[in-house]
Amino acid sequence: MPLPEYVPALDDPVQPHFELVSTLQPFADSDVVQAADAQGGVVAVLSKRGRLTVSVDDAEETPLAGSLPNPHGVFVHPSGRHVLVTATDGDVHYFSTRGKRTTGNVSLKTAGAHFSSTPVGNAVCWLPHASAPGDEETLAALVGTCSNGYLLEIQLTVAPANKFKASARLLTQLSLPRAQTPIRSVCAERVGEQHVLLASTATQLFRWWAPCASVGAVRDMLLHAGRVGSSSVKEVDGDADADAGQLRVYRPQPGQAPQSYAWASAAGVVHGLFWRGVGAEEMEEDEKALLMPAAPDDDTVWTNEQLLCFAAAGVASGDEGTTAPAPPCVPPTQVALTPFYMVLLYPQRCVVLHHPAGLSWRTSGESHADGDRTRQQLEERISFDPFGGPQRRAPQLVGVLRDATTHKVYVVDREQVWELQIFHEYHQQCRVFLERAINESEPLLLRKRFYDAASHVALRHPPSQRHLCEYLKGMFFLKIGAVRKAVAVLATCDHCERVLEALPSGTVRGLYLRERYDYLLSRRTDEKQDSVALACLVTWVVDAALREKRGAGDADRVAVGETQLQEFLLQSTEQCPSLWKQACFFEFLYKLLREQGYAGAAFQLAQRLAYHRHVVRQLVAEGAYAAAVDVLAKQCHSQPELADLWYEAVPALHPQLPIATTTGILRAMVHDLHAGRPAMLDAELLLPTLLKYTVAQNEVEGNSEHQAVVLLEQFIFRFQCASTAVHNYFVLLLAELGDHERLVDVLTVSLFYDVGYAFRVCLAHKCTEATIVLYRRQHLYEEAVHALLAAHDTDETAMWMAISEAEELLRGLSDRVDADRLRALWLMVVDYALACGTDQMALQVVSHSNQVLRVEDGVELHRK
Repeated sequence: MPLPEYVPALDDPVQPHFELVSTLQPFADSDVVQAADAQGGVVAVLSKRGRLTVSVDDAEETPLAGSLPNPHGVFVHPSGRHVLVTATDGDVHYFSTRGKRTTGNVSLKTAGAHFSSTPVGNAVCWLPHASAPGDEETLAALVGTCSNGYLLEIQLTVAPANKFKASARLLTQLSLPRAQTPIRSVCAERVGEQHVLLASTATQLFRWWAPCASVGAVRDMLLHAGRVGSSSVKEVDGDADADAGQLRVYRPQPGQAPQSYAWASAAGVVHGLFWRGVGAEEMEEDEKALLMPAAPDDDTVWTNEQLLCFAAAGVASGDEGTTAPAPPCVPPTQVALTPFYMVLLYPQRCVVLHHPAGLSWRTSGESHADGDRTRQQLEERISFDPFGGPQRRAPQLVGVLRDATTHKVYVVDREQVWELQIFHEYHQQCRVFLERAINESEPLLLRKRFYDAASHVALRHPPSQRHLCEYLKGMFFLKIGAVRKAVAVLATCDHCERVLEALPSGTVRGLYLRERYDYLLSRRTDEKQDSVALACLVTWVVDAALREKRGAGDADRVAVGETQLQEFLLQSTEQCPSLWKQACFFEFLYKLLREQGYAGAAFQLAQRLAYHRHVVRQLVAEGAYAAAVDVLAKQCHSQPELADLWYEAVPALHPQLPIATTTGILRAMVHDLHAGRPAMLDAELLLPTLLKYTVAQNEVEGNSEHQAVVLLEQFIFRFQCASTAVHNYFVLLLAELGDHERLVDVLTVSLFYDVGYAFRVCLAHKCTEATIVLYRRQHLYEEAVHALLAAHDTDETAMWMAISEAEELLRGLSDRVDADRLRALWLMVVDYALACGTDQMALQVVSHSNQVLRVEDGVELHRK
């Protein structure tokens, strides 16, 4: 199965580049390199004459030097602080890079066993220890010998004051085809919950594994073989005494779990992956079971082990008519591992093969019948072959090393040390892992691991590659039934439309949309980032919930779905406040929810976001008038744009709750008054509602207060309403209700009513006092006096009261009218008194006129 058509996103114009640079020439004379090792930023080179040179990476000081008898091999501790040198006489010498001197040695002959020949250390494996730098350290190492298959343990105790103590003991003896077969490598690793011990020769790979809590149990596996843990031996055909047989383990960083291994056997390179299960933090238990094999057996330690055989590559020389070097046709003597390459070492050749250890050799588009393509595939995957062409001097290569701390690869010649520099190593790598990951014939757990590797590599590249890797990985999980994991992975890629097209059902679609929404929120750095995408996702979540509701026949499921949708929307309002402040977005979702039967969710959303118009409308529609009034009074004030909501709601609320509505309006208006803002509401726009009001509508039993009067009085006297229509209607209301005191007050104080209209109203409703106020306001004093005198009955008390009121009126006009007009007004009162038949009243009016009239004026008037 090839990669999908849209995989061109993986195309990368940058190609990895390789260079071989000479970094160290340790020996200037005829001495040559015997062995070398590099760990922890330290390169140790041992010459054939026993000279030891230790170079510290990036150090300006000269390399450390020493001399040792009978040299054989050199081994550097992963920290770079300790070096062991093995000798052909069975001694192991300890060298401290910190102390810059040889501290001591231990003889393997003292291991407490009768050896048929001198045990010479040929392979060393440092065991983990917890000692802190600067303190006394106890070091332990496993040593494999050059013959007889002995595995020994040496323990070293070193202290800063050059104190040294060492011991050795025999752990086990391997069963080898020949006694002279050397142990090429020893490795002790922790893989998950198990400790693994590996020992290799050219044709055999010994393995021990057991669930151990500490590295000390590794010794028990050797000391009590067959009773502690499990073991196996992998054998291949070939010469047991060949120079091949080294085993290398790859780990990304020191201290991290081992990832892969490669064994340069006499038959070819055997490589595979160490087992890595699915962590609890990655997947839930039920979905994790989909990936785990039914019977793990040995696969709980390693997996996808393969033999890279070179015999099928053809002859070692190039084809006729070509100058390009042919791919190697014999197994390498050593192998080193980088994240994406295997460095194959031959005595006179070093080949960089673009094939990570543990990766399946065939891609998804190749079948098992393509074995004859091995030569072509090797040619395609050889990335660098510095010694493959004609050379002036054939190199004599000793070893290839990789320092896990500095990520440097060294190629060791007899005369010098080369550094293999790889530039742009992470380019062109995603496709390599994806081509294996999509292969459906591979185990599911292995495919997941290839997808993980592709995603990890894509993090170093443009986002388009990462998104494509995550999309393919998510679709893999979806296909095997791990829905929750698939949704979590797909949410991190930007192929949203493509994902939605591929998702099978509304439930899965809803899960994906919410997961994608959460992912976009988690990566936001400001409120504007991904705002359009978040808006689309919220809309799609609502749409998915509506689709699921239409397909659900169970009322309980519908209720649960609505509750979950409400929770999501309310949570979204807190997470994306700027998004919900966009009225068009809210309006769209609000209408969608209401139209599809989610009125409750729409109402809660409007409440949370303070879209009061929708809240009030829904409360009114549901008949919750008191709640609507409460929302209006408490929330809808101080903003002129909210006035329309009042004008819309009052016609529905006032007839139902006149007292509460009036109180709510006044409470809202008080906010503006106290803040010094102009009044929000215009009383004139409330008049159509007030015209229909009657006291009988009051919701409080026994309350007969006219709410229109209460409201308009506050608007006129407290909120300074200047509308003529409001003032006129207030005059009419007071006249109709016979509230003469308030009517006189408003006619006296107000400046905005229509006087002519007020005259007509007051005359029609026989409001004498109000009419007199209007006459006075228009300076129609004669009409005022006439109206005042004509309004009283003919009994004496009423006449005296009329005369007294007229006198009071005229006394207030002494400074407002001329003397003749004032005299005429007083004479009108005298004439009224005489007409009533009481001369005494007339004389009293004359005496009260403040000398405006004389007695003679009264007598003259009486005679007429």
